[in-house]
Amino acid sequence: MTSENHFDFGAFYNEYGEFLKILNCGRNLHAPLILEGQPEDDGIEPGDRMTDFLIKRTPVSAGQSVLDLGCGLGQPALRLARTTGCSVIGINVSRNQVEEANQLAQAEGMTDRLQFQYGDARELNFPDDTFDAVWIFSVMEHIPEPLTVMREVYRVLRSGGRFLMANIVRKNPLSEEETLFLKANMPVSLYSLTEYAELLEKAGFRVEEKVDFKGTTATWIQRDKEQIRKNHDLIVEKYSSEFVEEWHRMLDGMEAIFQEKLSYGLCVAES
Repeated sequence: MTSENHFDFGAFYNEYGEFLKILNCGRNLHAPLILEGQPEDDGIEPGDRMTDFLIKRTPVSAGQSVLDLGCGLGQPALRLARTTGCSVIGINVSRNQVEEANQLAQAEGMTDRLQFQYGDARELNFPDDTFDAVWIFSVMEHIPEPLTVMREVYRVLRSGGRFLMANIVRKNPLSEEETLFLKANMPVSLYSLTEYAELLEKAGFRVEEKVDFKGTTATWIQRDKEQIRKNHDLIVEKYSSEFVEEWHRMLDGMEAIFQEKLSYGLCVAES
């Protein structure tokens, strides 16, 4: 596994936020859910489909509160609050994304149940036993010491609270060359799904479910490449042709690794 990463994700998201929206087809900045054998023309955007998968495993209702760590632009939190009636506080290391998420809450008339703020998942500014559930997805793979975050989540969760953690996981051993490539292009702290579950138990959680979304990571890379192709001129105008070429190089190098060595997994745990 890789662990020693020093990368300013807040600065990255602030600078390349518009590009990430293009890659992810809108306001969902997490992995799309495309299950084997499931039609993709069901009218639901794949990012929303992943959110819905988590919502079904988040037993909250009106009057209860959820913490969304790495909340992106606020779309998953909005969908969760609307579906369940709960309130959501989102935390993000990008001040630009926090501002956009709060604008979304205001535009949707949801400021009474949606709040977004700058913060670090490794040191949460909340009292013990504050939340009924916590989400973190497409984030944990970028945190060098996931156990630190897990212990903070355990602290702020009420007894019996639900923790849902979805992120890229290692399914097969990485070669030294592959490890170096990933560290250089996508700072990661990759554990297997089983290793993440073991860390959750070490933090005090009881793991109730593990899900391996087979094929999602490879599909994710393919979708990114297609989005760059479709929006090539727009991206070049906003950034540069060199920027596009660099992303093509990176995605080409990642595609085989994501298909053969990585997957996307979900751990559902209770405090």
